[in-house]
Amino acid sequence: MKFISSFLCFSFIFINTNAEIVKITCIFGLDEFKLLNSIYTCEPDRFHNNVIDSKVELNISGTHVNSKINNDVLAFKIDIHRMKVFPSSLEKFFPNLRVIYINDGPLEFIRQFDLKPFPNLHTLDLHENQIEIIEADLFKFNQRLEIIWLSDNKIFEIHPNVFDHLIILHYLYLMNNPCISKTARGNRTEVKEIINSVKLRCVHGKMTTIKPEFEDSEDDEDRQFHDLSERIKEFEEEDEEYSEWEHPIMYIHKEQEKLKSRYTFIFFMMFTTIFILTIALITTCIIYRRGNSNNFGTVSMQRLMT
Repeated sequence: MKFISSFLCFSFIFINTNAEIVKITCIFGLDEFKLLNSIYTCEPDRFHNNVIDSKVELNISGTHVNSKINNDVLAFKIDIHRMKVFPSSLEKFFPNLRVIYINDGPLEFIRQFDLKPFPNLHTLDLHENQIEIIEADLFKFNQRLEIIWLSDNKIFEIHPNVFDHLIILHYLYLMNNPCISKTARGNRTEVKEIINSVKLRCVHGKMTTIKPEFEDSEDDEDRQFHDLSERIKEFEEEDEEYSEWEHPIMYIHKEQEKLKSRYTFIFFMMFTTIFILTIALITTCIIYRRGNSNNFGTVSMQRLMT
């Protein structure tokens, strides 16, 4: 996107835990983003060639455009980067960010504490990275998110409830990931359908691989959404206690546990019945033997007296 205000070069220093200093040059100006129009942005024009494996910290110095300050920066944008981890001190310098745009690099991890300092975050764009897992409560402190872009990563696991509380989320890009390849563009209904699909396809250990030929076809996506709805209805008809958000394998496990409980109860009742019958039989035998012994003694005494 083309900047429309005057620019000023600004130096950043990234310091990792090995005391390696990585300098980048940042250009400040107005940039346009979806739904936000023009906002004050920091965009580095080049980055260090070596991959940064460890923790990254920021040290910033310089002068802003038109007497602006760090608090006026609303967007941080890196198109090509070399970081495997999220910069941990970004909030110390840009606490009011509404857009975080870090794509086309080796980024592998994104954690809740990385995003917690940005409660007003509107857009998170992390496409074309190496992210594999979207953890539970990742967006717990970012309820104002309207756009999430995670396409072209290596995501094979997404926590089933990670998007549930994002009630104003209207754009969700998950194309070209191992467990899902879908996109919602400004339609809340489509977002909900993708969330349902995530809960069936991307739960831990239950990944369903998406066939590449379906990735770019809207008709195929509609068909998959329809199939998803039909599957949910079938599960609900099988058992009233079954939740549409639950993975089908969990339903099978529940039924197996019920059968185990029934068999255990039947075995216990059979064992108890056999035990009671055995005690009754032994008691009867003892009484019978004692009765015969008494009768024999009485007859013997009568013979002696006669």
